Amino acid sequence: MQQHCFLAIVMNKLDKNLEKTRLELVPNVLEDTEFWMYYFYKVEMIKASVGLPTSLGGRIERRAVAPAA
Repeated sequence: MQQHCFLAIVMNKLDKNLEKTRLELVPNVLEDTEFWMYYFYKVEMIKASVGLPTSLGGRIERRAVAPAA
C-alpha cells in the first residue's frame, strides 16, 4: 500500500491528464482511494496483456454454467 501511495503522488505530478481526470472524478464520482484502486488495477491489466509480471495473481478459469431449467 505504501508503494502505491508513493507511485500515486509521482504519477499525479508527471501526468497532467491523470491529475485532471482525478480532479474531475474525486470526490463527486469516486473516493480518492477508489480512483487509485481502479487506476492501479488497470495498470496491472495492461502489464498482463503484454506479458509482464503483475501483482494480480494467477488467471481464474471460469466454468460454463448450465442455464436454469
